[in-house]
Amino acid sequence: MARSPSSEPFDRDRLPPGIEPAADTDPGTLGPYTVVGRIGAGGMGAVYAGIAEDGRRSALKVVHPHFALDPEFLARFGREIDLVSRVDASCTPDFHGADLSAETPWLATEYVPGPTLRGHVREKGALSGGMLTAVAVGLAEALQAIHAAGVVHRDLKPGNVLMSAEGPKVLDFGIARALEGTALTSTGGIIGTPGWMAPEQYEGTEASPSSDMFSWAALVYFAATGREPFGRGAVEAVSHRTRNEPPDLAGVPEEVRGLVRAGLDRDPGQRPTATQALEELTGRWSRTRAGADAQEPAQEAPVVIAAEWSGVEVPGPRKIRRRRRGLLLFPVAAAVLVLGLLGAWFLFDPAAEAPDEDVSTEEDGGFAVETAPEDAAAVAQEAVDLARGAESFESAYFMTGTELGDPPWQEFTYTEDPEPIYWQSDRGGPAVAEIIEIGEGPDDVIRNSRMSNEGAEDAFYRDPADEAYDTRRELWEDRLGQVPEAVEQAQEITYGGVTEVGVGEGVAENDMVDESLGGSAGHHYTGSLPSTIEEGESDEYFFHLWIGEDGYPQLLYRHEEWTVEAAQGAFENHVDEYVLFEQFGEPVRIELPDEAEIGDGRPDTGP
Repeated sequence: MARSPSSEPFDRDRLPPGIEPAADTDPGTLGPYTVVGRIGAGGMGAVYAGIAEDGRRSALKVVHPHFALDPEFLARFGREIDLVSRVDASCTPDFHGADLSAETPWLATEYVPGPTLRGHVREKGALSGGMLTAVAVGLAEALQAIHAAGVVHRDLKPGNVLMSAEGPKVLDFGIARALEGTALTSTGGIIGTPGWMAPEQYEGTEASPSSDMFSWAALVYFAATGREPFGRGAVEAVSHRTRNEPPDLAGVPEEVRGLVRAGLDRDPGQRPTATQALEELTGRWSRTRAGADAQEPAQEAPVVIAAEWSGVEVPGPRKIRRRRRGLLLFPVAAAVLVLGLLGAWFLFDPAAEAPDEDVSTEEDGGFAVETAPEDAAAVAQEAVDLARGAESFESAYFMTGTELGDPPWQEFTYTEDPEPIYWQSDRGGPAVAEIIEIGEGPDDVIRNSRMSNEGAEDAFYRDPADEAYDTRRELWEDRLGQVPEAVEQAQEITYGGVTEVGVGEGVAENDMVDESLGGSAGHHYTGSLPSTIEEGESDEYFFHLWIGEDGYPQLLYRHEEWTVEAAQGAFENHVDEYVLFEQFGEPVRIELPDEAEIGDGRPDTGP
């Protein structure tokens, strides 16, 4: 199958979502590749985006220098290179090359942009019709090629399937092999992800091609229904359901139901092989096409995908903003990120440095924050676009005023690495309510209710039946939207140049603003707003907005005063509202509870 370009061309100044600018400590070149960005990094190595001398763009996996000196680990990396180079399928990334003898050993494969299967289903909904068939065919074609090369994937799950512009792509089929002999396996650990592993894997049996086909059936089930085949929760609960309870096939279309049922059989011998699944799927599809010529299933898979693939949106490269040296220094949350990553090679790197080079000017005239800072609307929208693309951030929202009593307070933190995690904390009165949302959607939401006094015990729980809330992404979008909204609603607006953040005529001093942004500077905008007060007459309503010289939002401050006439006389009231953007792009750590600490359903006590 001829490969079409998998993405728009990118370079160091225009990178696709998911790739961050390379840091000073990252290599400048790897073999024939110029390193232009970082895709991921962790305890054993890193993955970079590279551009070869001939313009080819690749994902470059490297090992850290101290592992490269370990003959045993280097031999495992060499076996991974060998395995990856042997797999040839339209639904796996192309092998581009490798050099095991280089000072920094590297492996280059096709860079594949696009959302994961989970992200696509979360945003677009469950798949049906030809699109579902295309996904089932593509995954089976990839597994057929992987198994033919003598490889077992071992960790097939929605996060390891990318929905590219050309079709599904199965990733990371060399990772489990590369982990052989490491502490993970030598101490009895399980390679795989609960909820997607075959029953025999929980019992310590070596994964086999039949185990991969169980995961294949689970993925098709998920694509068709949007549901986890064995639910979510504690590992013990998911393991028990996988080994003892057949999934509910309601909602799985007839054209794939038989294969899904057989693939999820607890007996590995009863599951179809990848070849058998591919033959049945492509054969059924061909019979619905009058005059279609019969071909080998592996050859027909690209035909099916090309005919049925639709509705996948792959964002193009975005302009990159790089932080200037010494512009701002922010405290990083002191909590510890604790994740039981099963079968994952690249972990969150707490030592990663944020990029700090000066920004390059674009051919379209550069960024508004530099070329037209007085254009408040353009600068505000640019700030929001940059914030949306950040791989991590910390933010806070709070209010003070005469009628608020104990004022509400909300903190908001996000990191993309090693997987998307949102953490939100709300304080009001004596109670604290926390929400941790893991993954690319609210498919694993952990709540925590406790008192705000020091020493109060946490009460973590999951409540799958509780769907009466927006996702954290939606709440973050609402918060970001307040920045251009204030500018748009302004009856008049003034650009005041670059000033100290949080300092200005009419701005109420606040310790939180001083602690987080004190001493920093940004482009300063102020303007009047239409009143929101209904029960009284608004005397004034205005805002102050600061946008950093790096283009990111810093602080939106709104102040409203009004007078209420009553029998006892006139009363003056006011509210000060702060939307504080503490930092973007710095490493963020989020503390996660152990599974043993998480209960099922809302606890009887607590707010």
